[in-house]
Order: sequence, then structure tokens, then C-alpha cells
Amino acid sequence: MKRLNLVLFGLFLLNFCVFAQIGGTTQRGRATQEMTSEGFFAAHSSFPLGSSIRVVNTTTGQEVYAVVSGRIPASPNRVVDLSKDVWDTLGLNERTVVMLGYAPPPAARQTPTASEPAPVTESREYNSQEIDRLKPTQPLYHLLILDRRNCEEDSDISDMRNIKLMYKFAHNKKGYLVAVFVSTTEGPVFPVMPDRSRILVNFITTDLAFIKDYTNSPSFKRFVTNKRAISELQVLLK
Repeated sequence: MKRLNLVLFGLFLLNFCVFAQIGGTTQRGRATQEMTSEGFFAAHSSFPLGSSIRVVNTTTGQEVYAVVSGRIPASPNRVVDLSKDVWDTLGLNERTVVMLGYAPPPAARQTPTASEPAPVTESREYNSQEIDRLKPTQPLYHLLILDRRNCEEDSDISDMRNIKLMYKFAHNKKGYLVAVFVSTTEGPVFPVMPDRSRILVNFITTDLAFIKDYTNSPSFKRFVTNKRAISELQVLLK
């Protein structure tokens, strides 16, 4: 009987730890940059593979969303391993502390049918201290680069309620799409993505100059090679 009680107690502790890691709590710690994947990806010890996590540079407050595509051993020395694009975009170094927050993957959201009202999807992983940092009256600027090569022709982002679209450039009917939009609600608001689309870059900032800096980076120009799109964005962000 005692052995059974110990087993049940151990299972309770295991479930509690897993829920604490995945159920919306944040983690803080050091990051490494060892991934070779191009794009915004991360490796973590417990977040579900394929899920989206918010990575915040706690020194600057800048944040990006990255897809969990790999595993690292649980370690007291690092909480996440990041791709070069995430690392460079956030301006991290070996001493920077990052904060991680779990979020549903934006790419998993399906386009609503005609009989269903399009949902307004809002991020819910902010705690009260973070809400103070991202005040509802403070505009949140989003940069999105979408790979539409596996989508239907002319597929586009939709459900733009609560979002002001500032800039959009589609390479062609089935190429990439780059968009900058702004929301002023409590936390980020994402448009609905086309089915079978792949999000290449997706980050949020309260400083529009941060997006301008990123459009001048080699990482951005590797995804967006069209000179017209680059020049139009730079004019917008002046």
C-alpha cells in the first residue's frame, strides 16, 4: 500500500511539473545559438514539438515567436537553443537572459468557413507585469513573412479585425508575402493564416525602428530578395 501511495504521489509530481512547464508559465535563463535551421526555430527540453514559443530579450524587451523543432537536455545552464535568425534578430549574446512563454502555433489556425465567424486570436500568455510593459494604449508592431508556395493561388492573410495593416507585399500569386501591421489591444492580435502556409519570420515590437533595423539585416534580405519590397519598407519605416 505504501509503495502504491509513493507511485501515485510521484505521478502527481510529474504531472504537476509538466503542467508548470507547458501550461503558460514563463521561463528565464541563458540561451545558446547552435541550431543550423534557417528561419525562426528553437530547441527546448519540454515544450511540444511544432508549438510556438515567445522568446524575449529581457535587456531590450524585444521579442520574436519561434517554432520548437528540436530537443535539448534539461539544464541549469541554458533554457533554450535558438536558430541564428532568432539570435541575431534579438541581438543576444552569451550573457543575455531570455524569457520564454508558450503560445499556440499561429500557423495551425485554419481559415474559418462561411458558416463560422472568424475568431479574433489574442495571445494569453502575458502575466500582469508584462501587461504593464505592453500597455493596451501602446501600439504593437508586427512583422510577418509568410511562405505561400504550398497554398492555393492568391491565398492571403485574413480576419484583420483589430489590426491596421501598414504594409503588404506579395512576391507573386504563390510566393512569399511580407506584411507589417499594428494592433492596440491587450497583447498581440494575429490575422488568420492561409492553409498550408509556413511562417518564416514573425515578431512583435513596440519600437518601429526595430523593424527598420531588421529590414537592413542579412537575415531579412535572405528571405526577402525583392528590391522593390525592401525599398518600399524602408520608405515606410523612415
